[in-house]
Amino acid sequence: LDFGIETRGRVSAPQTITLFNDPKDPKAATVNFTGNLVKGDYIESDNCAASLAPGSSCTLTISFQPKIVGFDPGTITITYTVGQTQTIHLRGTGQ
Repeated sequence: LDFGIETRGRVSAPQTITLFNDPKDPKAATVNFTGNLVKGDYIESDNCAASLAPGSSCTLTISFQPKIVGFDPGTITITYTVGQTQTIHLRGTGQ
């Protein structure tokens, strides 16, 4: 996600990501989460429960609040109980 330029200390407009467990996937099964790790000057909230059944979705809402002036990257790493992770790359610039 690209948050563009934001004044240092201010919170950007939020952006969202929807996680969807596709029931058409031949290997569809309930996905269990163990947590989200946010790195950088980003704020994340979500409506995701501990698991996501096939055909279900949940939404992550992310905002950027730069503490520095200049390029300010970050990540959100979603961890699943099967030992897999998914990383979302975040970028913004503080001014």
